[in-house]
Order: sequence, then structure tokens, then C-alpha cells
Amino acid sequence: MGGTLYVDRALLRRALTDTEDFGGLLGTLSCDDFGDCGTGEVSIFHHTDPSITDPTGLKPVYPYNGDRPADQAPALLQREKEEM
Repeated sequence: MGGTLYVDRALLRRALTDTEDFGGLLGTLSCDDFGDCGTGEVSIFHHTDPSITDPTGLKPVYPYNGDRPADQAPALLQREKEEM
């Protein structure tokens, strides 16, 4: 059952650098020439209501905001708890 998988590094690298506009779990992903892939925008959600199946219906606990200092995130979490 458990064999060995060999992956050609050049083919893997080419596959990564060719990845563009891939619809992933965190959004649309594209990879750069270094193989770095990501949206650059990640928000954290606290999902407790199973009736919500569309993530756009959730309020982020730590929303992405490229201009917001990281030390403001705990205040956002506290405000979210107070609103519950």
C-alpha cells in the first residue's frame, strides 16, 4: 500500500509558478517566480452557527486590513465578544 512518491522538482516549480487565479479556500491564489502563493489577505472567523454555510455571512474576528497595526486585533476580538 504505502509506496514512495517521487516528484520532479523542476516540474513542481513550474507548476507553482504557472499557478494563476486559482480559486482556493482563502481566495484567489497566484504564485510568483519564487513559488510563493497566497492572497496576502487573511481574515480569521469564529464560526459557531452551522446554519451559515456561506462564509460571506460571517463577521471576521480579525479582519484583514493592511493598514491596521497588529496590536489592534485584541481590541477587535473583545468588541466581537461584547456584541455576542
